[in-house]
Amino acid sequence: MWGGEASYLVGNPVAVDGKLPSTFKDYVLGVVLAQIPEDGHSSRITTFDGINRIGNQLGHFDLSIDFKSKETTFLLYHQHPFEDASGFQFQNWPDGLYGLNIRRNEGGYSFFNLKGFLLEYLYTKNQTGDDFTIPGSRFTGADNYFNHGQYKEGWSYQGLGIGTPFIPTKHEVLEGAALSALYFPTNRVILYYMGIEGIIAQRFNLMAKASYRLHYIRSDTPVSEPSHRQFSSLISLEMPLLNWGSTRLKAQVAYDKGGILPTSIGGYLGIRSELSKK
Repeated sequence: MWGGEASYLVGNPVAVDGKLPSTFKDYVLGVVLAQIPEDGHSSRITTFDGINRIGNQLGHFDLSIDFKSKETTFLLYHQHPFEDASGFQFQNWPDGLYGLNIRRNEGGYSFFNLKGFLLEYLYTKNQTGDDFTIPGSRFTGADNYFNHGQYKEGWSYQGLGIGTPFIPTKHEVLEGAALSALYFPTNRVILYYMGIEGIIAQRFNLMAKASYRLHYIRSDTPVSEPSHRQFSSLISLEMPLLNWGSTRLKAQVAYDKGGILPTSIGGYLGIRSELSKK
């Protein structure tokens, strides 16, 4: 993300008259090369861009290994996030998503046949420390995932975060639950997630998901106790209804409880039919 202008940037020292560097050279430096501009402070570029880089850069490394047997496929993976050079050099380890996905290639004929099982663990507490300046290091800390000093809505679109749903924006959390005044106010998270998919009695497709996460406040001292806890779950059941059109009935129930999202329960009931022939 790079360039642009906004009224809230007028008079702000991170921009020049409300405008951000938007030339083709800025694109090459900020997006293609991710280099700090040589003119770190000028009538066109602020000190903010000179200390950091032009624009908002972030991404992740996706590392995985799989093993396939005759009946089962195992996938072990890790997604490591970075928002600056420290994250790119793994200075924010062990932050990231860790997962194990197990898929059954062939089903049996028991009452319950397991099709898939997923375990995930998300950790985002490190963020290369809480201080921007790290003594004795050429890297900077306080990564502050998804937030940005120039783009006040950070890595979001229409009020929702682009990426994991377990780091919500300020519009999604309960009033009083925000742990900072930033757009992503609760981005220090430990998450446990489980999903299961199977077939019951060779007729009913079952899918269940559950997550339990802990949110921590940013602090200069280690914080051992979470400020908020959140549980979320979903169970879905699908079954054939009519042979004509492969008509199926689907029902879902979801439940949330904790200090981040409103306590709520919701359901869905629908009928699906495929009219076209293959």
